[in-house]
Order: sequence, then C-alpha cells, then structure tokens
Amino acid sequence: MTKRAYPFAAARIFNTPLLVHPVKGEVIARALATDPKLILLDEPTAGMNPKETEEAKELIFRIRDMGLAVVVIEHDMRFIFTLCDRVLCLVRGALLVEGSPATVQSDPRVIEAYIGSSHDDDEPAEEGEQHA
Repeated sequence: MTKRAYPFAAARIFNTPLLVHPVKGEVIARALATDPKLILLDEPTAGMNPKETEEAKELIFRIRDMGLAVVVIEHDMRFIFTLCDRVLCLVRGALLVEGSPATVQSDPRVIEAYIGSSHDDDEPAEEGEQHA
C-alpha cells in the first residue's frame, strides 16, 4: 500500500471521508491497520485549525465507538474536556488530579497550576524559574 493509501483505508474503516489533517490521518490509519486494542494519541490536534480539530474529535469518537481504548495526551484543555470521560492532570510529570472533566476543571489545584493564583505576581520567581 502506498503512503497516500493509508487515509483512504481509514476512511473505509469508518465508511466516511477522512477529512482530518492529512498527515495525522495517515498516522492514525497506520495505527488502526495493526488491529490494536488501545491507541495512544500524543498531541493529535497540534497545528490544526478549529475545523480540523473538530474533525479529529469526531474521528476519535468513532475509534472509541469501535471498542478501542483511546488515550490522548493534549495541552488543549477545551478539546480534552469535550472529548474525554476521564481526565488525568499532570504537573511536571506528577499526577495532580484525576476525575471527570468537570471535577478536574474545577479543582483549585488545577486552576492554580495552570492559571495561577492572584498573588503569584507579588512573589519573586524562584531561582531558575520564570513566569510566563
């Protein structure tokens, strides 16, 4: 099968046109061709526009509906919260909180870690650490 045939193979699996970003669609099609039980997607929406991101979400839902377990690593929290049933939030590689999207989204530790507290600007940064 040629390199360009992979997205079409995935389209046949889902019986629908594959509109997702061509390169990422090709990678997903290759993974699905191995008949996996679990698929891990690392930053699947990186570099995608909003339309492609929505299409990626729909594709991931179709993969899940086929009975495959799907693990997604992603920084786009809006995408994750609309996609996942269960979310694990990591800070510096350590688990901060695990739960439903609503639980994780409203956890004060997550808010502080990703948004910052109101007094963060008053404290000097630790050596080697910078605030964005």
